[in-house]
Amino acid sequence: MKLVVAIPALNEAATVGRVIREARVALRDTPHEVVVVDDGSTDTTVSEARAAGAVVVLHGINRGVGVAFQTGVREALARGADILVHLDADGQFNPADIPALLAPVLDGSADIAICSRFLKDEFRPAMPAVHTVPAPVTVLDPALAVTVPVEYGATVWITLSRLR
Repeated sequence: MKLVVAIPALNEAATVGRVIREARVALRDTPHEVVVVDDGSTDTTVSEARAAGAVVVLHGINRGVGVAFQTGVREALARGADILVHLDADGQFNPADIPALLAPVLDGSADIAICSRFLKDEFRPAMPAVHTVPAPVTVLDPALAVTVPVEYGATVWITLSRLR
């Protein structure tokens, strides 16, 4: 099994090194690689990430977190990853929780695990209120279209698997 931790980053020099080091500690018994996708940082994010042992993929210019996430997925697949953990560089998710996020994927009970910042009040980040309101998403079914609420995309922590 090959595990890749992908971390999109933009001007996160103050936190990215700590996040990488804490992820490495949390995964000390699991072979893994850490890939930081630098999305055009103008600070020392790149050198901090490299110093902490991450492989760094450079966008050169800011392309947005969505593109950085896609780049992380592509890089993980290019490296032969069976499992991808997406982790924010700002430290809003505790890397020590990675094993708990991986557990349902590793035991075969899930192909994807998603952690929400909004399930418990103590995990809610400080963010504009507009980002805490569920967004309507239209899901098309052959018989009908339904609208369901989903949380703001930046509030989730995702683990994906292609083991099965």
